Amino acid sequence: MQWSVQRSAIDVEHRRSFAPGRSCRREKRTRARTLVGMDGIAGAVSAPEAADDSDEEVAVLRAQIHYAVEKGDEALLREVCSRAPAAFDLSDDGGWAALHWCGRYGRAALALAALQGGAAPDARTLANEHTPLHVAAMEGNVDVVLTLLHFSADVSARDTERRTALHWAAARGHAALVSPLVRAAETHGGADGWDALRDAVDGAGRVALHLAAAAGKL
Repeated sequence: MQWSVQRSAIDVEHRRSFAPGRSCRREKRTRARTLVGMDGIAGAVSAPEAADDSDEEVAVLRAQIHYAVEKGDEALLREVCSRAPAAFDLSDDGGWAALHWCGRYGRAALALAALQGGAAPDARTLANEHTPLHVAAMEGNVDVVLTLLHFSADVSARDTERRTALHWAAARGHAALVSPLVRAAETHGGADGWDALRDAVDGAGRVALHLAAAAGKL
């Protein structure tokens, strides 16, 4: 089966370079996308151009994983990661791993596959320290949130703005996420866990309720 990678706005924003050196970065990225067009990961990483360059092999893996999640191709994701299990946690230069992309695109089945394969549920992006749960909550992707919580994603994790997933769900008006996040907090911390999550203030001193009110979502 032939696979191809298409450019996207997210590709431009987050998947910039895979190796030092501006000119060679562009070359490696182009060659990696070409290699992704081969039959599966075996062809990609054993190709002569990639065999002598571990950075390029990593670039191929990243490109295939991103493509699989963007297109909802669970079979490709499982193929890639069955041959290179650590690929589940490969991240781009922004720290985005497969689970972050699942949270962005709403790919619950792929998130489940990644988590079953050993992906870290609380991986962090570099710029904002967002976990996959933060990203899924921002986008309002309930099924991905539920999947992450089932695998014990940290509901109290804070990003650089001191926000939890509940803060982001409230700020974006995703009311359907409140109950599962509350249940997760209670599961791991009882009533005190929920109290702590409810009363958590972000970097601007706001609790989730303040953000919901500001968004007109009360």
